[in-house]
Amino acid sequence: MSFSENLINLRKRENLSQEQLAEKLDISRQAVSKWESGSGYPEMDKLMFLCELFECSLDTLMKGKISEDTIGLKSKYTKFYDMYTKATTFCIGLIFLGVILFMAMAERTSTIALIVLLIAVFITVPIFIYLGMKEDDFKKKNPKLPYLFSEAEVEAFHKKYPMIISFGVCLILVGVILFLVFSESNTSNTPILLLLVCITFAISIFTYFGLQKNKFDIDHYNRYNKYNEDFQRESNLVGKICGVIMLVAVTIYLCSILLKIMYENSWIVFPIAGILCGIVAIIFNKD
Repeated sequence: MSFSENLINLRKRENLSQEQLAEKLDISRQAVSKWESGSGYPEMDKLMFLCELFECSLDTLMKGKISEDTIGLKSKYTKFYDMYTKATTFCIGLIFLGVILFMAMAERTSTIALIVLLIAVFITVPIFIYLGMKEDDFKKKNPKLPYLFSEAEVEAFHKKYPMIISFGVCLILVGVILFLVFSESNTSNTPILLLLVCITFAISIFTYFGLQKNKFDIDHYNRYNKYNEDFQRESNLVGKICGVIMLVAVTIYLCSILLKIMYENSWIVFPIAGILCGIVAIIFNKD
């Protein structure tokens, strides 16, 4: 693929017009048009700026293959992850709301309160199952992703992320304050309901923006996708080692019972084996 085609696809990926790209390079729009038509090439300093802007190597920019497939994949990935984020946040918020309504109504009519809570559960469980299946299907079709987001997009999100999380923490603190203030003069469950309302909003914020943070972390996606060959090799190794540890634990347990050696406390081998499996998983986790 030629430089001109790569430049066009990269510019489209970043949603830049020829005028906007020209402005960033401090050149005329005609110069960008000339490059994209294949009738000219930029100077070395402009090429290096393009590599930095589009986060690619000079070799990739000049001779690589930067196709429109990557642009389409970014759109598909973003659409899926945004849907997944909104649906998950809705379900978690609905469960908390069901709990709040249950507590608010339980004192008057426990039957209706239980029905309300069950309705929230019946709505959310199928959605969670559907989301799990959609996520598994997407990861199976896309076991490994290229870097889809520019550095500017990632930085823009990470700039606002701490402020949003801080706002969620403040909501919880407000709920605690309201609980302490009203609990002294109120004998009903109103104080705890106020606290739960604040916690519901805070948890919804944490869920939504936490999942959005994961959306921009392509390394995390590739690393922990079970359909990725690298993940499969590592998980298989960990699984084999942990399997051996558990077999040894079972053998020790059975021997202690048969030989009546500390058989009353022989169960301790299983939590020890579990701890060892956790240590193995940590050791082989390259991150």
